[in-house]
Order: sequence, then structure tokens, then C-alpha cells
Amino acid sequence: MDKKRNRKDLCDTLKAGEPAVGYDSTVMSPLEERHCQRKMKSGAEVFRIMEKLRGFLNLKTGWDGYQALPVNHHVIDNLYAALDECEDEDMFGWQIYPEINGTLSLQNDELKAGLHIGTEAFSYFVIHDDKVSGADNVLFSVPVFLTTLRDING
Repeated sequence: MDKKRNRKDLCDTLKAGEPAVGYDSTVMSPLEERHCQRKMKSGAEVFRIMEKLRGFLNLKTGWDGYQALPVNHHVIDNLYAALDECEDEDMFGWQIYPEINGTLSLQNDELKAGLHIGTEAFSYFVIHDDKVSGADNVLFSVPVFLTTLRDING
């Protein structure tokens, strides 16, 4: 079984509005604290992204009032395949937008990161300490996309 799912985490036992018993931010690292906050707040993050994605299926040429292309169905299929394997915390803080060339963009303002998904490849960037890192034209596969997403999420 998945070690991550078997691990009893402090965040798993919290009820809405209940303070964490024994929680002390000086004991928890900033990364652990962010993971805990993500886990508590995420709810139905994957569902939220899927619903927005479903709405993009109806976009027609010129959806932006100019000459924007509808989102390519292969692009939508790529993201749906990845979302099927995602945990809610993977999508915490990410927003999805259609692009005028028929692709999709995922952006996370908190992490200063973005993913651009095409029919056969994806690109990504992360800004950390005023330095930009990332990659262009990474061949799309669900495992590679999820690994990249999880690396960006920290």
C-alpha cells in the first residue's frame, strides 16, 4: 500500500475549526506546515479543476472575442489523464486557464509557478529567489507530468 496514505498525519485528525493539539509552528518546518495547510484546505481541488476543464470543452473559435482557438481535445485528454492520478493536495493553489492557441495553462501564484500543456508536450517554470528555472517541450506522459507537478509543489 502507499506509504503516504498509511502514514497517520496530524492533519488527518483535525476537524474544521479545531486547533491542532500540540501544534507548535516552531517544531514543524515551513515545508511541513505548508503541506499540512494544503491538506486541510484542499477539499475537492481535483474536482474543481475537472469542472473548469469540462467548461473549456464548449469554447468555440473566437471565445476571447478575437481569433482564439478552442482548447484542443488532446490537450484536455492529457490533463484529464493526469488528474485521474492526482491527489487533492497536488492541485492546491493551481488555477487553470485556456490559451488562445488551443492549449492550457496552470498557474500557482503562491508558488510563482506555471505549467503549459500542449497536445504532445508540456513546459513549466518556477521563480525562486528571483531566478527562473523550468523546461520547454517535455514529452507529455502522466508519470513525468505528475513528478514535475509534485516537484514544483515541494
